[in-house]
Parts: sequence; C-alpha cells; structure tokens
Amino acid sequence: MINIRPKHKHKHKLKTKYLIRRLVTVSVFLLLILMISSLFVKNGSKNEAKGVYNELDISKTGSIAFVENEFYKKYTINCTEIINEINSKEDKSKFQITINKSEISDIDIKKVAKDSLGEINIEENKDLIIINFKKLTEVDNYVHLDYKNHSKVIIFIKKNKIPFKYNVVVDPGHGGVDVGTYYGKLFEKDLTLKISKYMVDNLRYNGCNVTFTRSTDVLLDKLVKQDLIKRSNLANDEKADVFVSVHINSNTENEYNGVSTYYYGEASNQQTERAKLAQAIQKEMLRNDAWKNISTHGDDLSVLRNTKMPSVLVECGFISNSLDRKKLSNETTLVNFGQNISNGIIKYLADAEIENNNTK
Repeated sequence: MINIRPKHKHKHKLKTKYLIRRLVTVSVFLLLILMISSLFVKNGSKNEAKGVYNELDISKTGSIAFVENEFYKKYTINCTEIINEINSKEDKSKFQITINKSEISDIDIKKVAKDSLGEINIEENKDLIIINFKKLTEVDNYVHLDYKNHSKVIIFIKKNKIPFKYNVVVDPGHGGVDVGTYYGKLFEKDLTLKISKYMVDNLRYNGCNVTFTRSTDVLLDKLVKQDLIKRSNLANDEKADVFVSVHINSNTENEYNGVSTYYYGEASNQQTERAKLAQAIQKEMLRNDAWKNISTHGDDLSVLRNTKMPSVLVECGFISNSLDRKKLSNETTLVNFGQNISNGIIKYLADAEIENNNTK
C-alpha cells in the first residue's frame, strides 16, 4: 500500500501559498488604481478651483457672479429687484455702475475687494452703491441689462491683447421702408433686428468679432436688388468666416408654421460647408419654444449666392400663422432665437476648426 498523504499535504501548501501571492498581487494592483484615481480627483479639484466660474457674494440676497474664458471676463450683478435703467458711466479705464442699496442689500465690501483681485472697486455713498469694473483694454467692453431678466446687469470686460478668433457678419433682414412681412403692428424688420442683437453677447464671448449689415431701422439701398447686393458685399469685404441673414416667414395659407434654414444649393466649393452651417443652426433653433422643424433647404437666394463664405438664411417662424405669431410677440422667444442661432454658429466654427486641424 502506497501512502500518498504527505504528497497531498505538500500540494495543498503550494496551492495555499499561490493563492496568498495572488491575493497580495491583486491587493497591490487595486491599491495602485486607488492612488492613481485619487491623483486625478485631486487634479480635477484643482482645475475646478481655477475654473471659469466664481461667485463673489456681496449681499444676503444679491451677488456678483463671474465667469471668464480666453476672450472675456463676464460679471453679472444679481440685484434684488427689476432695474428699469442702468445708471452707468464709462471712461478709458473702467465701467462705473451705480445701484440703490435697496436693490442690492447688506453688501460686504471687504469680501468683494479680497475676492476680486483688484478688478472691482466698491464705494458707498448715502443710499447708493458704486461699483467700478476695471478695463483691461479700452475697446470691445460693454454693459447692459440681461435680456431675459432685468434684475441682472451684465458687464463684459475684454481681455487685453487677445484678438477675436472669428469674423461673423449678421444680417437683420429688411429695414426702413422695407418692413418685410407683417401682421398688424408686428413687422419683420423689427423682429429680425432684435433677434440679431440678441446673438451678439454669445458670439463675442466665444471669440467672434460681430459686424451688422444694419444696426438700426434702415435700408441699405432704396432698390431692393441693390440692397441685397450691398449686404453680400459687406460680408465679402469683411472677409467673414460666416454670414447669417435673419428673416421671418409668411404664407397666404396661414396653416404653415415652423422654422427653417436655407443655404445656396448650387454646386460650389462652399456647398458642403454651407449645408453643415445650416444643419448646425437648424438643430439649435429647435431647442426652445416647441417650433415645428421644416428642416434645411438648398435655394438660389441672392444674399447667399453672392457671398463667398459659408452663409445661411434663417426663417424664424411664420408671422402669418397664429401659433407662431403668438410666440414671435414674446420677447423671450426672440432672445431664445438669438441665443440658439449664435450657438449653431459657434458649434459650426468649432467643428470646422477641428476638421481643419485634423487634415493638416
């Protein structure tokens, strides 16, 4: 009879030893993973601390919010009530905003001075708070009430020696004696100008130099044909990266409604890019206000045919349709159009830049 017990015992010891080694190896590996993850989390926390958003609390119910990117420092004064008119002064070195204490209470001047790194100076004068925002460059700074909320004051400070990245020409359709389509006292020329102006903040903040074909209620030429050519020529002269013409649609059949975007559909070197720009803007226009999607279309329109860069014409709803007209009568809808159209432009420009870099 052969006794195999000692051999079996030896194998059991080896197996146990192997399992222990394996457990130790796995434990060390897991520990390394945890250490690496911890480093990433710490780095992420540091990056967030240095990030583009900060909040300067200056009152119990109000604050100055701050964001920045490579082009702008953007301050938002959050007040406790609606501001009917901004009391502001501007000189070469600063914007000065004066606000009643009742509109922004219990201000902590010392805290703001500490948090703002010397770029905000706050003074008290009887019932007033005077806030000075230091300019970093003399040009391309501006201040206005928030378009959606008039209890907020927006201040844009252009960073010194940082040029704009893109050149965008915005064309508010019609103007002057050419009112465009209309319904009662609701004129296309007024709606297109408002939408166009609501595009500017977002475009500038994202590095776009913005030029209007018109910034007031005027027609570029009394002859419509010449007027359209002048709009295209302006975009060409500015060597724009993108041209966007803003319009409101109409139809004798009042059941038609929705938004659409047009590009020059004839074969050309720009056709693909024009279609991409149209698709980017059309997608963004549908994000708010439950618009019907009438999609993008190639068409032979003068302002698109005569421009040398990617260009589109957007139709922001039908003034002839009661549902669309109700929306167009609401200022928030026009603000949304401005924000969304500009988002489409920014998205297109960013994607085009990535594509160009990948082909180099």
